[in-house]
Amino acid sequence: MLVRLITAGVYFAASIPKFFNLGLFKATILAYYSFLPDALALAVAIIVPWVEFGLALLLLIDEKWLKWTAGLLMLLSCFYIVNSLIFFNHWMPYGCGCFGFGEAEQLGLGGVVRDALIAAVSVASYAGARSGQSRWHFRA
Repeated sequence: MLVRLITAGVYFAASIPKFFNLGLFKATILAYYSFLPDALALAVAIIVPWVEFGLALLLLIDEKWLKWTAGLLMLLSCFYIVNSLIFFNHWMPYGCGCFGFGEAEQLGLGGVVRDALIAAVSVASYAGARSGQSRWHFRA
């Protein structure tokens, strides 16, 4: 149960800055994926925070879809790890954009470790969902 709360908190924290900085998130996407057309970058900038927010919300409230929700978060986390490895040691003009936007930074080992830890928590959420140990239990 605690793992579900942590996982949901991470994805809520990741989605909120993207909602309020749509233009900056789109610019970040175009800066790192310059081959994308402008309209597709905008669509990704709109969709990604909603997916992160929605999956985090489902992780907290919907027992029926828990395995699928945790599984999708695990896949999303794997994408973040691969993305960190691709951009490892590259300068990022807006920061990574994962939990907000800041000054230019060079993505290093800390970013890869952070993404690996997020993936580990997502995997633990999935494992708990598969075993039935992550259900909310209320005792009278």
